[in-house]
Amino acid sequence: MIRYQDIIKSKDLRIKIVQSLGFIPDECMIKLQYFIKAKRRLNLRNPMRYTEKLQWYKLYYRDPVMTTCVDKHLVKEYVRNILGEEYIIPELFCWKSAEEIDFDLIPDNCVIKVNNGTGTNIFIKEMAVPKGRVSKSKRDKKTSRKMDKSSSKESR
Repeated sequence: MIRYQDIIKSKDLRIKIVQSLGFIPDECMIKLQYFIKAKRRLNLRNPMRYTEKLQWYKLYYRDPVMTTCVDKHLVKEYVRNILGEEYIIPELFCWKSAEEIDFDLIPDNCVIKVNNGTGTNIFIKEMAVPKGRVSKSKRDKKTSRKMDKSSSKESR
């Protein structure tokens, strides 16, 4: 089976292609993506498969609390208000962009999580090279790429 990742190897290029198709309505785009990945038509009128139901939820389930729950920073405040402080893992820092990160301040063992996607966390575990000796431009390039928007719309 040929996967689209095998045809277009660059993740950045795949993201740019999806972003350039932003004019396509969400339902059409999800149907196209589903067909490419699942090799079958998406049934949104009467979803029977688990994967079809997930796609239906992405398109039609609109609960305002979902916006809060998908935001890694805002969900902590939401959980804090409902369950209490003891259930919250503390944040060391919160930055709005990669340019703001001071790598000399972060501990040797931590995780840098971006707020706009999944699978883009940066795990820092006992850095092999002292932080001051790692090229700042190299760090900035890696983190800014991961912190950039990775989709054209919230539902994609």
